[in-house]
Amino acid sequence: MWKTKDGKEPGGTGIRNLLMSLHQIMWPDSKWKEVPLSQLITPQAVKKFYVKGIRETHPDRVSNLPAETRLIAEKIFETLNNAWKEHETKELGKK
Repeated sequence: MWKTKDGKEPGGTGIRNLLMSLHQIMWPDSKWKEVPLSQLITPQAVKKFYVKGIRETHPDRVSNLPAETRLIAEKIFETLNNAWKEHETKELGKK
């Protein structure tokens, strides 16, 4: 779970809530834009934004950024991956 820049936690640990709040914790020069719930309705849309989030925070893509940014990216990457696994199990019925 992460906290936004104003110290608040998003409305849950589900993948949709994390993706909707990701813009609040990304570093200033990241390419991530706010994702409203209306764009996270279908399973395909959730996967699309999950993949974008993973791509943006992947260790290979942030290796040349400052240490603090790499640490933020690492935690985001880990949290999104864990939330995705839970999403697959609970919502998509995969084991």
